[in-house]
Parts: sequence; C-alpha cells; structure tokens
Amino acid sequence: MQSNPATTTLSLALSEADLEVTGISVPQSSYCVGQQVSFTVTARNNGPSNITGGSVRIVFPVELTGVTVTPSVAAGVASVTSGAVSASQYNATVSMNDEGALNFLVTGTVSALPAGGALAVTGSILRPADVTDPDATNPDGAAPTDPQAECDAAPSGTGCNNIKTAAITVNAVPTASVAGPNQTLCAVTTATLAGNTPTVGTGTGRKSAARAHRS
Repeated sequence: MQSNPATTTLSLALSEADLEVTGISVPQSSYCVGQQVSFTVTARNNGPSNITGGSVRIVFPVELTGVTVTPSVAAGVASVTSGAVSASQYNATVSMNDEGALNFLVTGTVSALPAGGALAVTGSILRPADVTDPDATNPDGAAPTDPQAECDAAPSGTGCNNIKTAAITVNAVPTASVAGPNQTLCAVTTATLAGNTPTVGTGTGRKSAARAHRS
C-alpha cells in the first residue's frame, strides 16, 4: 500500500545584526595608585535585526580592584538581563533592537602600579547563536563563545568592530629617592622627598594629586 506524500511549508527567518563596541571613554588622561578609576564602554546594534541573548564582556587587569559595573540605555530599545563581575572580567547578557545601544560604567580602584604604567582594558560584544554578524561570525556552526575567535574568522578575516581596547595611564607613587630623570609622580597621600646635593644641570618638578615636600 502506498500513501500520498505529505507536504508542508516552512518559514525561515535569517537574522543578521552588525554588533559594535563604539568606544571606551575615559574622563581624565591619567590616574594615581590608590585613586578611583572610571571608564565607559558603549555597545551598539547597528541592525538590521533585533537581538536577544547577546553577550557583552569587559576585561580589566588585576590591579583594578573593587570593580562595579552599572549598565544604562544609551539609545533606542536595549536591556541587560543579567550581568556580574568575576575575577578580572564582567559578563552580561543583553538584548538590543536595531539601533539600540547600552553604556557600561566601570568603576574601581587602582591598587598597584600595573606593568608598563597603564591599565589595559577591553570591551567586546558577541552575537547570539541564531544571529549572524557580518564581520564577526565563525562559520564552524558551533555556538559563539569567544569574541576574538568570531572576530578573526573567515570570510571577514582578522579584525572587526566588535572589540575595542584602551590603555589607561597610571602614574607611579612618589618615592624618597634623590633627583633623577624626569618622571610624572602622583599619589593620593602626602609624600616627603629626600634632599640631595645639587649638581650642575637643570631639572623640572611638578605636583599631581598630592603635595610634595623637600627636606
């Protein structure tokens, strides 16, 4: 016995969203050890599709401690459904309509001078599994978990607008050493500099965020 073939109609929706970290803004040019630091990461959906279940990640060094992150809507319709700081990064799940954007205000304290004298911070946004991103989609079919891997995948190649980095300058604390090469020194407490015997030559001095005394 042979039955007639059954037919059905399937509707397929292809979703694409150009997700972008538009920038990392820092309100001042440099900070001191012991001082509170703040910066803002802005993530945006350039469309055309809305997204639900995207991921925002902010990475910061261990020298930035006591970190809190406050999200807010920067444009359009957007929301954070969950977000938490763990170790040296913040991870959030986000939803953003076409042209929606979110700000993430990061605040922490500089506990020590970082290597190279700068806090290296990174902000990224990652697509959900059911959406493609024109310059950040790994074609391997696996669910996206690594922003850099998605960013550098073929066919778009290395680099994308989903990841931004910034280096926040941190100045060294004053020491009791005698005069030497020019330095930018600052602290949130008063420091006393040791006296030294002048030698032939010239030098410059500058105070920043603290009073310096010569003895």
